[in-house]
Amino acid sequence: MSDSRFDDYPYWIAHYYVDKMEYPGKWLFWQHTDAGKLPGIKGYVDLNIFNGSYYNLMQLLIPKPKIDKKSDTPIYDSLYIDSFSVQD
Repeated sequence: MSDSRFDDYPYWIAHYYVDKMEYPGKWLFWQHTDAGKLPGIKGYVDLNIFNGSYYNLMQLLIPKPKIDKKSDTPIYDSLYIDSFSVQD
């Protein structure tokens, strides 16, 4: 991940069965297990940790379009943010 072409994308690191993230660079998501259990779900699930604020997480969502009543076309209200800090 030393190629600068990936610098504009948040890193989602799969690093299983350790107590802490050992990747030395910036990361946004850490998938720390593929053997998690959740009530109501049969079998194992992936569990992840987000390395940012609730606001930062909301900025990654694709907004639900509003429908223009006059033209009946979708209008996307952008939640775009230029950048946000990710902890090392």
